[in-house]
Amino acid sequence: MSTLRVLMHCHDALGLSHTARALWIAGEISRHFEKSSILLLTDLPIVGKFKIPDNVDYVHLPGIVHDGDAGYRARNLNIKAKKTLRIRCKIAQSAAKTFKPQIMIIDRNPLDLPREMRRVLAFVREVLPATRIVWTITDVLGAPDYVIAGWQRENVYKLFRYYCDEIWVLGAKQFFNVAQKYQLPAELEKRLVYTGWLKALPQNKEPRSFRELQENGAGRPTVLVTAGSGAHAGRMMDAYLEFLERRGNRMPFKSVLITGPMMPSVEKRRLMERASHLQGVVFHRFSKHVREYIRNANLVLNHGGYNSLCEILSVGKKALLAPARMQADEHLIRATLMQKIGAVDMLPPEQLKPEKLGDYVLSALEQHRNGQSAGLVPSVLSFQGLSTIMDRIRHLAPRKISKTK
Repeated sequence: MSTLRVLMHCHDALGLSHTARALWIAGEISRHFEKSSILLLTDLPIVGKFKIPDNVDYVHLPGIVHDGDAGYRARNLNIKAKKTLRIRCKIAQSAAKTFKPQIMIIDRNPLDLPREMRRVLAFVREVLPATRIVWTITDVLGAPDYVIAGWQRENVYKLFRYYCDEIWVLGAKQFFNVAQKYQLPAELEKRLVYTGWLKALPQNKEPRSFRELQENGAGRPTVLVTAGSGAHAGRMMDAYLEFLERRGNRMPFKSVLITGPMMPSVEKRRLMERASHLQGVVFHRFSKHVREYIRNANLVLNHGGYNSLCEILSVGKKALLAPARMQADEHLIRATLMQKIGAVDMLPPEQLKPEKLGDYVLSALEQHRNGQSAGLVPSVLSFQGLSTIMDRIRHLAPRKISKTK
């Protein structure tokens, strides 16, 4: 029986969500398909910090970042962005030509370097016409006006039409109708597959610091403040620490803060210094065990990124989202919709103050003491995303390699 070969392509301009999610999906492919081989192309600088699943390897692309009005620049190389993009394309094309994937999965914002993907996918279509190409997008990409204008400006609709066999929406149509909100033509709407959200699978090992927290916590509940990559989470972390500082060391609960690797170093050091003066606080700049912290927390504070929210809600945890204001407002829209269906609570950006945050935390922990700590998971939130993706891969893969473990 032939080996299933899947090529995945990510671009993480600022955060780490695309690569983290690709590895999440790659691990499930590896578990389900016998003798599969998954090759990941990514420019995430810290990809080596992640646990790489069996049957998965990666090629690190030269990084490129958006430099405001100046356009793009190389992340580390002292060469022009145009040359960096040429190198990235050559690497991606060479990897595809040599690896010969039956399926190619793209997980990146269609507005990030669309011309790069157009060149890569045009090459794949010409050299590997049998390769099935899929683009994955999250439940919400941002405000419709912002996304539509960007997709029209960058010819994203044409990119999908010419090169994508399917578009996987990692959510549900009744939660956010991507075709309607982003004005996809009927031809592209037919290619949409709403997979449902991704379910967080248990990790193999409980973090040592969590065990120490349990031993020293005297049965107190745990509040987890986690920020995904941390690129936009400074204000939430700052407000939470100020709430703790105002109460002194009279906390009837424990706190775990995980800032994320993409938070600026100066900001991380400042927050870590403040946390070091507080009792019952564990501070991590990065952790491989975020899922286990979530599973063992009584309350989770987060800014509403897709990956983090899947991990929180798929295990039924009570959550408060404090989304940051950003250009596309993806997190704010997702948090608002999640609050509307009763899945989470939310503090809008203008209300993110230490006193409001503190009032919510104390009220939520009081509910925990009264046996009301579990979060609600509305029926619209189906966490069958990984299962649906495996079904789609079986459908797209040649019959001779579609056998699963």
